Amino acid sequence: MWRAYILIFFLSTSFQLSAQILKVDTLKASFKTRGVLDSLDCHANFFSLPYVPFGLNSFPSETVIMPGNQLIYDQSPTSQRIIFSALPHIGFGYSFGQQGTQLLTANYQQLISSAVLINADIVQNKSTGFQRNSLFNDFNYRALMRISRGKVENISSIEKSTIVNNWSGGLTNDSLLFILPQTLVSVNKVDAFSKTSTTVLMNNFRYNLLKKETTTMGLQVAGAYSTIKRFYHEEGDLALIYPMVNVDSSETADSISLTRMKAKAGFFYENKNFKFLSHISLENWQSKTLGRSIDTNELSLDHYLEYKGKKWSFLSKGVYGIYGNFSSLDLQNNVSGRYNLLTLNFNNQFSLSPPTPFLRDYRGNTLDYFLSAITLQQTMKFGAEAIFRKSFFFAQLGGDYIQSKNAYYFNSVNWTNVDNPLIDVYKLTGRTGINFKHLVGVVSYQFTSINEELRYIPQHQASIRFALKTGLFKDGRLKSILGFDAYILSAHKRLVYSPSMGAFDIAALNTQESLPGFYSLGCFANFNVNQFRFFVRMDNISYYWVNKRIPIIEGYYYPLPQFKLGISWDFWN
Repeated sequence: MWRAYILIFFLSTSFQLSAQILKVDTLKASFKTRGVLDSLDCHANFFSLPYVPFGLNSFPSETVIMPGNQLIYDQSPTSQRIIFSALPHIGFGYSFGQQGTQLLTANYQQLISSAVLINADIVQNKSTGFQRNSLFNDFNYRALMRISRGKVENISSIEKSTIVNNWSGGLTNDSLLFILPQTLVSVNKVDAFSKTSTTVLMNNFRYNLLKKETTTMGLQVAGAYSTIKRFYHEEGDLALIYPMVNVDSSETADSISLTRMKAKAGFFYENKNFKFLSHISLENWQSKTLGRSIDTNELSLDHYLEYKGKKWSFLSKGVYGIYGNFSSLDLQNNVSGRYNLLTLNFNNQFSLSPPTPFLRDYRGNTLDYFLSAITLQQTMKFGAEAIFRKSFFFAQLGGDYIQSKNAYYFNSVNWTNVDNPLIDVYKLTGRTGINFKHLVGVVSYQFTSINEELRYIPQHQASIRFALKTGLFKDGRLKSILGFDAYILSAHKRLVYSPSMGAFDIAALNTQESLPGFYSLGCFANFNVNQFRFFVRMDNISYYWVNKRIPIIEGYYYPLPQFKLGISWDFWN
């Protein structure tokens, strides 16, 4: 009955999954799809190391073992600003390269009439991978429509994502890497893949009770519907691979789904310096696995408060569980001040969260578990940052302390927080750079301290990117940037991945010793003529002289060199 009520409310009103301001940004003439020329090639670097198929665009951070981040297929909608463009704008980018890499980006923004604004984005990234049976394909599209007339504003959007992975399970014999490239070495799983589909529908309706030049006050009603489905297939003698087989010892065909419906209503007030929103929300979710399902209703309260002064600003947002969600909460605060050329930021976060539905109850061909008791996972974070900018130079220094207690982790059999140690993470980050005449350079360093038994994060991480800017041909019309980038990681433990569950086996870290770190070197050349831009990039050049048997993730080794080409073009009509 509750599901019917929520669905009716959703269809008749609007949406948004959490309290936030939906900001509208005007598209500037300087806007470029895929960023400025200095970093045009950077998006293609995501495929230079094999982290993307595991749901990571860079080296795994401490968030992998923090509450709510263990499952890569439990996705949430992306948070994007609404782009205003009086004229129709179409942006396009395409890159391709070795290992079957193809990266596609397209965006469209236009004010159709004085009241209707349209945004649309398409992103597709795919690769055949650095070793056999490691194909990766991520397709995402998003469409948004904003209607604003008089006292009424309505924003509707749909976002759809499909991720297909072929899982190799790692190489069978890493000693062959001395004489053969990864593409020719046999892998542990020749027929294993997963497909994850996510759909999010949202609608946000606002009615202005008061609207003056600088002050707006009114009511907001919202609704959202989302569904996540994952299918995992694997063939082989499964009894030799897994400690448990529930259905079929020769083939796995697991299917899981999570459906959420959420409706909320609240009040907002905005003026030149101050914004406040608060809602009460009702949500129903239902999780289904092989022959089992669980569902519940949850009632929560949220807030968003923002103040902006001449020299300092304050932001606070939070969600508080009232019923059905174990009195969970998530509170985040940020204070920022600017003094001449120096900007200071201070932030903190405190959360108490129950394990997500798939962690509570799961039944598949090779896994079967159920949490009889729920313990709230606790995360606490404090951070500070200082940023100095002066014409062509900038410097940034920051630090974070993160503590996590009772976090559920995967131990190859089930999810548990029994004997899970208190996780303490200390981070210190520094970054500096210049952009002066013909020289562009950025150097960064991060020190991370984490529990010894979980030391999968290197204590030392450093990166460097240097380039020369110049102009070619008559009057330097062909703007060019040529340079190199590299990063270095110190010794650390290697994460172990479970394809059937879609999670990292954190318990396996206890039995490991730290392995040597590694570094990666790449070079690039970016060019620009009016609205047309293109780049050439070479990654993993260091493959030719480093140890080929350096594992990146357990079973996945230092990848082959990768050559890529790409273009970007913005059309203004």
